[in-house]
Amino acid sequence: MSPHDKKKRENAVMSKRVYVAYTGGTLGMQASENGFVPARNFLEPFFTSLGSAITSQFSFTFNEYTELIDSSNATPQDWLDIARDVKAHYQDHDAFLILHGTDTMAYTASALSFWLQGLDKPVVITGSQIPFCLERSDAVSNVTNALAWLKMEALSEVGLCFHDRLLRGNASSKVKATQLDAFDSLNQPWLGKMAIKPKLNYANLLPKPISGSDWQLPTQADNNVAVLRIFPSMTANLLKCAFDSGYTGVILQSYGTGNAPDKDLELLQTIEGYTAEGKIIVNLSQCPYGEVDSAYATGSRLAQAGVISGNTMTVEAAFTKLHVLLQQSTDRDDVIKLFQQNLCGELSQL
Repeated sequence: MSPHDKKKRENAVMSKRVYVAYTGGTLGMQASENGFVPARNFLEPFFTSLGSAITSQFSFTFNEYTELIDSSNATPQDWLDIARDVKAHYQDHDAFLILHGTDTMAYTASALSFWLQGLDKPVVITGSQIPFCLERSDAVSNVTNALAWLKMEALSEVGLCFHDRLLRGNASSKVKATQLDAFDSLNQPWLGKMAIKPKLNYANLLPKPISGSDWQLPTQADNNVAVLRIFPSMTANLLKCAFDSGYTGVILQSYGTGNAPDKDLELLQTIEGYTAEGKIIVNLSQCPYGEVDSAYATGSRLAQAGVISGNTMTVEAAFTKLHVLLQQSTDRDDVIKLFQQNLCGELSQL
């Protein structure tokens, strides 16, 4: 065997087996009469464009989803389908790369973290702000960086890779609509920063589980959670509308550290009535930075009405966590107990 063939064989043995799921999104979009839409047959030519210096380090399995979506159309069913896809290919691969649109990427990353608790392999989700077909696209750099993170043996959770950063999936939010550093984790440190060499924040990583997980994933997702944002003059009718529409949980985005108008007796009585019926209402601050703290009377009144704290969670994390827990259990007390626990790094200490 020649030295070249021997080196090639060693690389093949050492290469990471990466499962790539292309769900749609800006990264692979092309122009159409109605604007940019997700394009088919995108994966192989795109990864070829990365060059053999990068791709030779990996053994890829490509899956282009049958129905590609703009992520603004993503639903809880799509999150569940991606989770089931990862589970189906988990034993045969070392790492997972999810290509996704940016609008709801943080929701999908959060949902995957709760559906796939106890990962001992990395799942990284990324996309781009500019389609690959256009000049100055950030698609190549984001995917290349994501692959670099997937090589890290210490990483065993859902991460969101964008621009120069790796974020915990359930701590991430899209914070900029048109800039390339579109995502951040405002209440938690980054998991890693890309420089000349990728630098992981080892102290903030989730520990690898002692044993593997046997995820029990349903086939159908419920649309069971709504988000309401408190605003001046808001009435109880909006809350009634949410629960009358069939939702069993509501994320209530309050002012400041968790405050709501305590002089609106109808609103408070409505909240008390629904929590007494077994509905779950979560108090989450509208502020991007900070946490819910019932030090003020206007905040403690919500707690007295049976509303539970969302602590430091992002709206994406609170929404998807409650969604998953409500699918896994019909026992309100169990759901509340688990919701207030730090299941996979979603809660931080400020």
